[in-house]
Amino acid sequence: MKKLKITLFGLLLGILTACNQVKLPNDVIEDDKAYEKLTEYIYSHYPNLKDNIEVMEFSYNSSIHPQRDEISSSLSMNLVKGSNTDRIVEYTVNNEGRLSNYIVDISVGDMMDQKLSNTYETYKPFLFSDKQINLESLRKIISKSIEEFKKETNVEKAYCTSLSVEKEANKEPEITVMISQRKFGSTIKRLTRWTIDGQKK
Repeated sequence: MKKLKITLFGLLLGILTACNQVKLPNDVIEDDKAYEKLTEYIYSHYPNLKDNIEVMEFSYNSSIHPQRDEISSSLSMNLVKGSNTDRIVEYTVNNEGRLSNYIVDISVGDMMDQKLSNTYETYKPFLFSDKQINLESLRKIISKSIEEFKKETNVEKAYCTSLSVEKEANKEPEITVMISQRKFGSTIKRLTRWTIDGQKK
């Protein structure tokens, strides 16, 4: 009887989990679902960060399948750990819905002044709010970058292989975009930089 209860509980849990699964697109930045899943995962570990995530880097990465014109991709966020502000953690979600996290050992600062250390005070000038991450703006930047790339290189198909949002000390965040020919193994790539409000630098 006990075994039956455990089996039924496991089955019910599986059904509830399946009901809560949100199908993500192969290209996770094409809508907001993956980002919402990522932030929900962060909040589940650090509820006090809700609406107040301090980010060191937000990034998107993708690759194309060797045989098929199919993309795999992921979103990652390096942020100040909620329970210990002297630590940076990276949270990631991929297009299969897989979630992961780990502690990142990052030292930032001025090497000449010997200020390299893993402390919040050292990180602070390089941090920005998650509110400055605007997915619609990022999608427009990717679209513009792809169109420019296709004109410059005369290729028919292109895609964004990586995008990152970071900031230098006491400056506004900057967006870096890498565009590549949509062909496995292609070496035709271009890197562009944009302001947080979508202006090319």
